[in-house]
Amino acid sequence: MKSVILTILAIILVTCGFSQNINSISILPANPENTDFIKVVVNSSMNTTDCWISTSSVTSTGNNHSIIGAHCSGLAQQVCTKSDTYNLGVLSAGTHDVSYDLFYGNLSSGQTQCSSFIFGDSLSMSFDVSNASGGLPIEIHPQGSHDICKGDSFYIHVDAFGQSTYKWLLNGTEIYSGTNHFIWAKDSGAYQVKAFANGDSGTSAAVLINVQSAPTDILAQTDYTLTTDYLSSSYQWHKIGVGPIIGADSHQIEITQNGEYFIELLSNAGCVGYSDTLYVELIDAFVEPSDSSVGCSNDSILLTAFPSGAEYSYQWFRDGFALSGAIQSTLIPFLSGQYKVSVSISQSIDTSQLHYAILHPSPTPTISYDGANLFSSKAFAYQWFLSVSGKINGANYSIHTPTSTGLYYVEVVDSNGCLGKSAGYAIVAVGIEDSNPFGLSIIQQNGWLHISHVVSKSIPFRIIDITGQQVYLGNLSSFNTTIEVGQWTAGVYIIQTLDNTLLNRKVIIH
Repeated sequence: MKSVILTILAIILVTCGFSQNINSISILPANPENTDFIKVVVNSSMNTTDCWISTSSVTSTGNNHSIIGAHCSGLAQQVCTKSDTYNLGVLSAGTHDVSYDLFYGNLSSGQTQCSSFIFGDSLSMSFDVSNASGGLPIEIHPQGSHDICKGDSFYIHVDAFGQSTYKWLLNGTEIYSGTNHFIWAKDSGAYQVKAFANGDSGTSAAVLINVQSAPTDILAQTDYTLTTDYLSSSYQWHKIGVGPIIGADSHQIEITQNGEYFIELLSNAGCVGYSDTLYVELIDAFVEPSDSSVGCSNDSILLTAFPSGAEYSYQWFRDGFALSGAIQSTLIPFLSGQYKVSVSISQSIDTSQLHYAILHPSPTPTISYDGANLFSSKAFAYQWFLSVSGKINGANYSIHTPTSTGLYYVEVVDSNGCLGKSAGYAIVAVGIEDSNPFGLSIIQQNGWLHISHVVSKSIPFRIIDITGQQVYLGNLSSFNTTIEVGQWTAGVYIIQTLDNTLLNRKVIIH
């Protein structure tokens, strides 16, 4: 009773427009030999959501092969396309026939598997199985070994004869698109072809194809000369935007115009290649001032590189060695030497002519004192100074007689015109004896200066340092005066009265 119900449902679905179609039957491999494991691929369509195969069978009698496929289908109307593969196995050489019968079943509500099937469609085909060691004579033309350039292809073929099919191989592996009696070889390796005709086959000897790489090179640039080190069979320089440069057919070229350049190269195998491209901008590097520089070590000689601009890069050299960090357009040299600068932009670079800089050392005069006069070490010209008042007019000899307390120094000019200044020399209480008409008693204790005297009146006074600078101003009070000196610099100081009395007393603060 149940099978009757399923049959009725199937009839109803057919009546409602349910259909099944076998689209194609194909053989794997496409040109089978009697040593291949052969398969049949069937592609079918149904207007339903599901179309899985439920059961199948393969029956072979001699060279005739019958296949039955039963598909279980859903209820919804939506096309389902399915490919199923069936194994025939290793077959004998000759012509074989295969037929395929499609059956379908339908699920009822609550079912998970079809219980009955109805015939849907059928399709047949024939195919040939060749002898793997067939005797078909086949030969590739041209024979031998051939060199081609990368990116090129080489035409090889066999003599076509009627009703033949072909399978090209590269290093023993089938070339998917190689099914004609010719092929354009573009990869290195051993090419062979198998031919199939009248149940027989044949395999050619191999033809070797060698793919040669195109030549390449990275150009070198020295000033305005471009060079390739690739040993080419021929050379041809090009300028982008212009094309080949007439007569530029050696490994070097001298650039006379701004632009981008490359060279065309030819390998021994006849392959054409190209170098990289270099942009060359003509640069005329030079240094100002153009003449040699002569100065003193404490002067600021300024060298400036040209052309100048943020788009350029710079490197300064002294005596042939690059100066670390000297990468600006200007340079202040501190040593004598031969200076030059390299100016570059993109891949272009130019180096200036040498600039000679002579820097004389600045003199360092010394001062001596004999108790009455100051003496400068030997120089070409002199000028004496007092730190308090500055330049001493007329004091332009190697000897100077100091007339006041203070710190003296001398500036000199040597025979190279270089200026130098001595260290200071302190003169204390010049021309006056250390006098003490008031019977001063001076004691320094715990940062305080205690001054006592025998005068019964107040006397104005000051204290100066050895440079003549006043550091204290006050009055000597009756009999005793106290001054805080804890923050004073240790050294020699002088107490002087400011009235007509003569007091010039040296005090050492420590």
